[in-house]
Amino acid sequence: MKKMKLSIIVCAYNEQDSIKKCIEELLDQVINHHNIEIIIIDNDSKDQTYHIASECIKNSLFKNITLFSIEHCPLTGSRNFGLNVARGDYVAYIDADGYIMDKWISKLVANIQNDFDIFSGLVSINPSSSFFSKGIFYSHFLPSLESSSRKNKIIGANMAFKRSKLLSVKGFHTVPTGRGDETLVFSLLKEKFKSLKIIYDKSCKVVNSYPHKISIWFSQQIEEGRSGRSIDRSIYKIIIKSLFKLPSFILPIIVLVDFFFNISPNIYLSLLFLLFIRHLFRFQYYSNSIQTGFNNLGIQYILFFPILILGSVFLDFGYFFGLLDQRGRNYIISNPGKLLKKYPN
Repeated sequence: MKKMKLSIIVCAYNEQDSIKKCIEELLDQVINHHNIEIIIIDNDSKDQTYHIASECIKNSLFKNITLFSIEHCPLTGSRNFGLNVARGDYVAYIDADGYIMDKWISKLVANIQNDFDIFSGLVSINPSSSFFSKGIFYSHFLPSLESSSRKNKIIGANMAFKRSKLLSVKGFHTVPTGRGDETLVFSLLKEKFKSLKIIYDKSCKVVNSYPHKISIWFSQQIEEGRSGRSIDRSIYKIIIKSLFKLPSFILPIIVLVDFFFNISPNIYLSLLFLLFIRHLFRFQYYSNSIQTGFNNLGIQYILFFPILILGSVFLDFGYFFGLLDQRGRNYIISNPGKLLKKYPN
Protein backbone atom coordinates (compact mmCIF):
# COMPACT_ATOMS: atom_id res chain seq x y z
CA MET A 1 0.00 0.00 0.00
CA LYS A 2 1.42 3.36 -1.01
CA LYS A 3 2.60 5.66 1.76
CA MET A 4 0.57 8.84 2.12
CA LYS A 5 1.94 12.19 3.21
CA LEU A 6 -1.39 13.88 3.92
CA SER A 7 -4.89 12.68 4.75
CA ILE A 8 -7.66 15.27 4.31
CA ILE A 9 -10.64 14.39 6.50
CA VAL A 10 -14.11 15.82 5.84
CA CYS A 11 -16.77 15.20 8.49
CA ALA A 12 -20.36 15.46 7.30
CA TYR A 13 -23.82 15.16 8.81
CA ASN A 14 -26.92 16.09 6.78
CA GLU A 15 -24.92 18.25 4.36
CA GLN A 16 -26.66 17.35 1.09
CA ASP A 17 -26.73 21.01 0.03
CA SER A 18 -22.98 21.56 0.43
CA ILE A 19 -21.14 18.22 0.23
CA LYS A 20 -20.85 18.24 -3.58
CA LYS A 21 -19.18 21.66 -3.64
CA CYS A 22 -16.89 20.63 -0.80
CA ILE A 23 -15.69 17.47 -2.55
CA GLU A 24 -15.40 19.04 -6.01
CA GLU A 25 -13.16 21.84 -4.73
CA LEU A 26 -10.90 19.26 -3.10
CA LEU A 27 -10.76 17.12 -6.25
CA ASP A 28 -9.93 20.11 -8.44
CA GLN A 29 -6.82 20.84 -6.39
CA VAL A 30 -5.66 17.34 -5.45
CA ILE A 31 -5.62 15.68 -8.87
CA ASN A 32 -1.83 15.83 -9.33
CA HIS A 33 -0.95 14.92 -5.73
CA HIS A 34 -0.49 11.16 -5.56
CA ASN A 35 0.63 11.04 -1.93
CA ILE A 36 -2.56 12.68 -0.62
CA GLU A 37 -5.80 10.91 0.27
CA ILE A 38 -9.28 12.28 0.93
CA ILE A 39 -11.46 10.68 3.59
CA ILE A 40 -15.16 11.56 3.78
CA ILE A 41 -16.94 10.58 7.02
CA ASP A 42 -20.73 10.52 6.78
CA ASN A 43 -22.07 10.52 10.34
CA ASP A 44 -25.18 8.49 9.48
CA SER A 45 -26.90 11.38 7.70
CA LYS A 46 -30.68 11.28 7.31
CA ASP A 47 -30.62 13.04 3.94
CA GLN A 48 -28.82 12.36 0.63
CA THR A 49 -25.31 13.25 1.83
CA TYR A 50 -23.91 9.73 1.39
CA HIS A 51 -25.47 9.23 -2.06
CA ILE A 52 -24.23 12.61 -3.37
CA ALA A 53 -20.73 11.99 -2.01
CA SER A 54 -20.55 8.52 -3.57
CA GLU A 55 -21.61 9.92 -6.95
CA CYS A 56 -18.84 12.51 -6.76
CA ILE A 57 -16.31 9.76 -6.07
CA LYS A 58 -17.69 7.53 -8.85
CA ASN A 59 -17.24 10.30 -11.42
CA SER A 60 -13.78 11.33 -10.23
CA LEU A 61 -10.45 10.52 -11.88
CA PHE A 62 -8.75 10.80 -8.48
CA LYS A 63 -8.68 7.40 -6.80
CA ASN A 64 -7.25 8.12 -3.35
CA ILE A 65 -10.65 9.04 -1.97
CA THR A 66 -12.88 6.94 0.30
CA LEU A 67 -16.32 7.53 1.75
CA PHE A 68 -17.24 5.97 5.10
CA SER A 69 -20.67 5.86 6.71
CA ILE A 70 -20.57 5.39 10.49
CA GLU A 71 -23.09 5.07 13.30
CA HIS A 72 -24.07 8.51 14.52
CA CYS A 73 -21.73 9.90 17.16
CA PRO A 74 -20.42 13.31 18.29
CA LEU A 75 -18.30 15.25 15.80
CA THR A 76 -15.25 14.30 17.86
CA GLY A 77 -16.00 10.62 17.27
CA SER A 78 -16.29 11.25 13.54
CA ARG A 79 -12.95 13.06 13.58
CA ASN A 80 -11.35 10.20 15.48
CA PHE A 81 -12.71 7.65 13.00
CA GLY A 82 -10.94 9.58 10.26
CA LEU A 83 -7.77 9.73 12.34
CA ASN A 84 -7.80 5.95 12.81
CA VAL A 85 -8.26 5.07 9.13
CA ALA A 86 -5.90 7.77 7.83
CA ARG A 87 -2.63 6.66 6.23
CA GLY A 88 -0.97 10.06 6.02
CA ASP A 89 1.85 11.39 8.18
CA TYR A 90 -0.33 14.49 8.54
CA VAL A 91 -4.09 14.81 8.95
CA ALA A 92 -6.08 17.90 7.96
CA TYR A 93 -9.69 18.59 8.92
CA ILE A 94 -12.28 20.68 7.11
CA ASP A 95 -16.07 20.84 7.47
CA ALA A 96 -18.53 19.57 4.89
CA ASP A 97 -20.63 22.75 5.11
CA GLY A 98 -17.75 24.72 3.59
CA TYR A 99 -15.08 24.35 0.93
CA ILE A 100 -11.41 25.10 0.38
CA MET A 101 -10.30 28.23 -1.42
CA ASP A 102 -7.75 28.67 -4.21
CA LYS A 103 -4.37 26.90 -3.69
CA TRP A 104 -5.35 25.60 -0.25
CA ILE A 105 -3.78 22.19 -0.84
CA SER A 106 -0.55 23.49 -2.36
CA LYS A 107 -0.14 25.95 0.52
CA LEU A 108 -0.78 23.24 3.10
CA VAL A 109 1.72 20.92 1.39
CA ALA A 110 4.29 23.73 1.39
CA ASN A 111 3.77 24.16 5.13
CA ILE A 112 4.18 20.41 5.66
CA GLN A 113 7.71 20.79 4.27
CA ASN A 114 8.41 22.87 7.39
CA ASP A 115 7.54 19.83 9.53
CA PHE A 116 4.85 21.40 11.71
CA ASP A 117 3.14 19.67 14.62
CA ILE A 118 0.00 21.84 14.51
CA PHE A 119 -1.30 23.97 11.68
CA SER A 120 -4.18 26.41 11.39
CA GLY A 121 -5.35 28.40 8.40
CA LEU A 122 -8.02 31.06 8.20
CA VAL A 123 -11.73 31.10 7.36
CA SER A 124 -13.83 33.15 4.97
CA ILE A 125 -17.52 33.43 4.13
CA ASN A 126 -19.57 32.64 1.05
CA PRO A 127 -20.54 35.89 -0.75
CA SER A 128 -24.10 34.57 -1.11
CA SER A 129 -24.57 34.20 2.66
CA SER A 130 -27.40 36.01 4.43
CA PHE A 131 -27.10 39.56 5.74
CA PHE A 132 -26.86 38.42 9.35
CA SER A 133 -24.29 35.71 8.55
CA LYS A 134 -22.04 38.25 6.83
CA GLY A 135 -22.56 40.76 9.60
CA ILE A 136 -21.69 38.39 12.42
CA PHE A 137 -18.71 37.02 10.49
CA TYR A 138 -17.11 40.42 9.88
CA SER A 139 -18.10 41.91 13.25
CA HIS A 140 -17.37 38.89 15.47
CA PHE A 141 -15.78 35.76 14.01
CA LEU A 142 -12.99 37.35 12.01
CA PRO A 143 -12.13 39.98 14.67
CA SER A 144 -12.11 37.23 17.33
CA LEU A 145 -9.43 35.35 15.42
CA GLU A 146 -7.38 38.48 14.94
CA SER A 147 -7.65 39.64 18.56
CA SER A 148 -6.99 36.25 20.16
CA SER A 149 -3.46 35.15 20.86
CA ARG A 150 -2.75 32.90 17.90
CA LYS A 151 -0.57 30.83 20.22
CA ASN A 152 -3.73 29.72 22.03
CA LYS A 153 -6.23 29.19 19.22
CA ILE A 154 -6.76 26.97 16.20
CA ILE A 155 -9.69 26.88 13.82
CA GLY A 156 -11.67 23.64 13.79
CA ALA A 157 -12.84 24.18 10.21
CA ASN A 158 -9.26 24.55 8.93
CA MET A 159 -6.68 22.69 11.00
CA ALA A 160 -4.01 20.04 10.54
CA PHE A 161 -1.78 17.96 12.78
CA LYS A 162 1.18 15.64 12.61
CA ARG A 163 -0.75 12.38 12.97
CA SER A 164 1.65 10.83 15.49
CA LYS A 165 1.24 13.83 17.79
CA LEU A 166 -2.56 13.70 17.63
CA LEU A 167 -2.55 9.97 18.32
CA SER A 168 -0.32 10.53 21.36
CA VAL A 169 -3.21 12.32 23.13
CA LYS A 170 -5.70 9.74 21.78
CA GLY A 171 -7.24 12.15 19.30
CA PHE A 172 -10.21 14.37 20.02
CA HIS A 173 -12.10 14.35 23.31
CA THR A 174 -15.78 14.92 23.83
CA VAL A 175 -16.48 18.26 25.48
CA PRO A 176 -19.83 18.19 27.35
CA THR A 177 -21.01 21.34 25.57
CA GLY A 178 -20.25 19.92 22.12
CA ARG A 179 -18.08 22.92 21.23
CA GLY A 180 -14.41 23.73 21.72
CA ASP A 181 -12.98 20.24 21.16
CA GLU A 182 -10.23 21.64 18.93
CA THR A 183 -9.23 24.08 21.68
CA LEU A 184 -9.13 21.22 24.15
CA VAL A 185 -6.93 18.97 21.99
CA PHE A 186 -4.66 21.95 21.40
CA SER A 187 -4.32 22.40 25.17
CA LEU A 188 -3.67 18.68 25.71
CA LEU A 189 -0.90 18.70 23.11
CA LYS A 190 0.75 21.74 24.69
CA GLU A 191 0.60 20.03 28.10
CA LYS A 192 2.16 16.82 26.79
CA PHE A 193 4.94 18.36 24.69
CA LYS A 194 7.21 21.12 25.94
CA SER A 195 8.02 22.17 22.40
CA LEU A 196 5.59 22.17 19.48
CA LYS A 197 6.07 23.64 16.04
CA ILE A 198 2.87 25.59 15.35
CA ILE A 199 2.27 27.29 12.02
CA TYR A 200 -0.47 29.80 11.20
CA ASP A 201 -1.03 30.69 7.56
CA LYS A 202 -3.67 33.34 6.88
CA SER A 203 -3.38 32.76 3.13
CA CYS A 204 -4.56 29.14 3.50
CA LYS A 205 -8.32 29.72 3.63
CA VAL A 206 -11.54 27.75 3.67
CA VAL A 207 -15.09 29.04 3.29
CA ASN A 208 -17.32 28.11 6.19
CA SER A 209 -20.94 28.70 7.21
CA TYR A 210 -22.08 30.98 10.05
CA PRO A 211 -25.29 31.56 12.06
CA HIS A 212 -28.09 33.08 10.02
CA LYS A 213 -30.18 34.12 13.04
CA ILE A 214 -29.33 36.09 16.16
CA SER A 215 -30.87 33.43 18.42
CA ILE A 216 -28.52 30.79 17.01
CA TRP A 217 -25.50 33.00 17.62
CA PHE A 218 -26.53 33.82 21.20
CA SER A 219 -26.96 30.10 21.82
CA GLN A 220 -23.49 29.47 20.43
CA GLN A 221 -22.06 32.16 22.71
CA ILE A 222 -23.55 30.42 25.75
CA GLU A 223 -22.08 27.11 24.62
CA GLU A 224 -18.70 28.77 23.99
CA GLY A 225 -18.77 30.09 27.54
CA ARG A 226 -19.60 26.66 28.97
CA SER A 227 -16.92 25.11 26.79
CA GLY A 228 -14.37 27.63 28.05
CA ARG A 229 -15.17 26.64 31.63
CA SER A 230 -14.90 22.91 30.89
CA ILE A 231 -11.42 23.42 29.41
CA ASP A 232 -10.14 25.65 32.25
CA ARG A 233 -8.61 23.44 34.92
CA SER A 234 -6.56 25.94 36.88
CA ILE A 235 -8.42 27.06 40.01
CA TYR A 236 -6.58 30.38 39.86
CA LYS A 237 -7.70 30.97 36.27
CA ILE A 238 -11.29 29.99 37.07
CA ILE A 239 -11.45 32.42 40.01
CA ILE A 240 -9.98 35.32 38.02
CA LYS A 241 -12.27 34.73 35.04
CA SER A 242 -15.31 34.36 37.30
CA LEU A 243 -14.62 37.69 39.00
CA PHE A 244 -14.31 39.46 35.64
CA LYS A 245 -17.48 37.87 34.30
CA LEU A 246 -19.51 38.26 37.50
CA PRO A 247 -21.09 41.68 36.63
CA SER A 248 -22.63 40.24 33.44
CA PHE A 249 -24.24 37.52 35.53
CA ILE A 250 -25.41 39.68 38.44
CA LEU A 251 -26.71 42.80 36.64
CA PRO A 252 -29.78 41.13 35.00
CA ILE A 253 -30.63 39.54 38.36
CA ILE A 254 -30.43 42.93 40.09
CA VAL A 255 -32.72 44.44 37.45
CA LEU A 256 -35.32 41.72 38.10
CA VAL A 257 -35.04 42.14 41.87
CA ASP A 258 -35.51 45.90 41.43
CA PHE A 259 -39.07 45.25 40.22
CA PHE A 260 -39.95 44.07 43.74
CA PHE A 261 -37.43 45.83 45.96
CA ASN A 262 -35.79 49.22 45.87
CA ILE A 263 -32.18 48.68 44.74
CA SER A 264 -29.74 51.46 45.56
CA PRO A 265 -28.45 53.42 42.53
CA ASN A 266 -24.96 52.96 43.97
CA ILE A 267 -25.23 49.23 43.38
CA TYR A 268 -26.14 49.86 39.73
CA LEU A 269 -23.25 52.30 39.34
CA SER A 270 -20.82 49.83 40.89
CA LEU A 271 -21.96 46.99 38.63
CA LEU A 272 -21.87 49.20 35.54
CA PHE A 273 -18.34 50.30 36.43
CA LEU A 274 -17.23 46.67 36.85
CA LEU A 275 -18.97 45.78 33.58
CA PHE A 276 -17.07 48.61 31.89
CA ILE A 277 -13.79 47.22 33.25
CA ARG A 278 -14.73 43.74 31.99
CA HIS A 279 -15.36 45.03 28.48
CA LEU A 280 -12.23 47.19 28.64
CA PHE A 281 -10.25 43.96 28.72
CA ARG A 282 -11.91 43.09 25.40
CA PHE A 283 -10.65 46.32 23.88
CA GLN A 284 -8.58 44.56 21.22
CA TYR A 285 -11.58 42.48 20.17
CA TYR A 286 -13.88 45.52 19.92
CA SER A 287 -11.19 47.56 18.17
CA ASN A 288 -10.65 44.84 15.55
CA SER A 289 -14.41 44.45 15.22
CA ILE A 290 -14.93 48.15 14.50
CA GLN A 291 -12.13 48.22 11.92
CA THR A 292 -13.06 44.96 10.18
CA GLY A 293 -16.77 45.65 10.45
CA PHE A 294 -16.71 49.12 8.91
CA ASN A 295 -14.27 47.99 6.19
CA ASN A 296 -16.58 45.19 5.06
CA LEU A 297 -20.07 46.28 6.13
CA GLY A 298 -19.87 50.05 5.99
CA ILE A 299 -22.41 51.98 8.02
CA GLN A 300 -24.46 48.79 8.52
CA TYR A 301 -21.86 47.72 11.09
CA ILE A 302 -23.57 50.04 13.60
CA LEU A 303 -26.45 47.53 13.71
CA PHE A 304 -24.12 44.77 14.89
CA PHE A 305 -22.12 46.51 17.63
CA PRO A 306 -24.93 46.30 20.25
CA ILE A 307 -25.33 42.63 19.31
CA LEU A 308 -21.64 42.07 20.12
CA ILE A 309 -22.09 43.59 23.58
CA LEU A 310 -25.04 41.28 24.24
CA GLY A 311 -23.02 38.38 22.84
CA SER A 312 -20.31 39.04 25.45
CA VAL A 313 -22.98 38.94 28.17
CA PHE A 314 -24.27 35.58 26.88
CA LEU A 315 -20.67 34.33 26.77
CA ASP A 316 -20.24 35.23 30.44
CA PHE A 317 -23.56 33.61 31.31
CA GLY A 318 -22.35 30.43 29.62
CA TYR A 319 -19.20 30.42 31.74
CA PHE A 320 -21.26 30.56 34.94
CA PHE A 321 -23.59 27.84 33.66
CA GLY A 322 -20.43 25.78 33.19
CA LEU A 323 -19.50 26.39 36.82
CA LEU A 324 -22.87 25.04 37.94
CA ASP A 325 -22.99 22.15 35.47
CA GLN A 326 -21.21 19.07 36.82
CA ARG A 327 -20.94 17.67 33.28
CA GLY A 328 -18.94 20.73 32.25
CA ARG A 329 -16.09 19.70 34.52
CA ASN A 330 -15.10 16.55 32.65
CA TYR A 331 -14.21 15.45 29.16
CA ILE A 332 -13.64 11.98 27.81
CA ILE A 333 -11.90 10.35 24.88
CA SER A 334 -14.40 10.27 22.05
CA ASN A 335 -15.08 6.81 20.66
CA PRO A 336 -15.48 6.62 16.87
CA GLY A 337 -18.81 5.47 15.48
CA LYS A 338 -18.95 1.92 14.13
CA LEU A 339 -18.52 1.46 10.40
CA LEU A 340 -21.78 0.91 8.52
CA LYS A 341 -20.54 0.92 4.93
CA LYS A 342 -17.97 2.50 2.68
CA TYR A 343 -17.45 3.44 -0.95
CA PRO A 344 -15.68 2.16 -2.90
CA ASN A 345 -15.80 -1.19 -1.13
